[in-house]
Amino acid sequence: MSRLPFLWMAVLLFACKSTPVPDNILPPVKMEAVMLDMLYADEFVNGYILVDTAKKRKTEHIKMYEQVFLIHKIDKKTFYSSLNYYQQHPNLNKVLIDSLLSGAIQHRDSMMMSRSMVPAPK
Repeated sequence: MSRLPFLWMAVLLFACKSTPVPDNILPPVKMEAVMLDMLYADEFVNGYILVDTAKKRKTEHIKMYEQVFLIHKIDKKTFYSSLNYYQQHPNLNKVLIDSLLSGAIQHRDSMMMSRSMVPAPK
């Protein structure tokens, strides 16, 4: 199981070398990191922030996405043009999505493992 991330990284790097992306497009490794943070932002908004019914879903998502863009030092236009590029190149998009899925599964498994190691209250 510990070799899985390295295998996906090797596949991702191989895909990058075989089909280089233009300079104005986020490279696959960076795009994966941005998309993963956006997924986490969605989960945060849906699971924690929207408990407060006074907040607007779309507004809160936009705020979180802007924070993700700031963290990764990109802008909205760069992200969406990169997303469009990957959607138009199925071979790169598949590797990107598979890598995201692999990372999500690994994250879920580590969360489940850490929960199982917490001692039960007395």
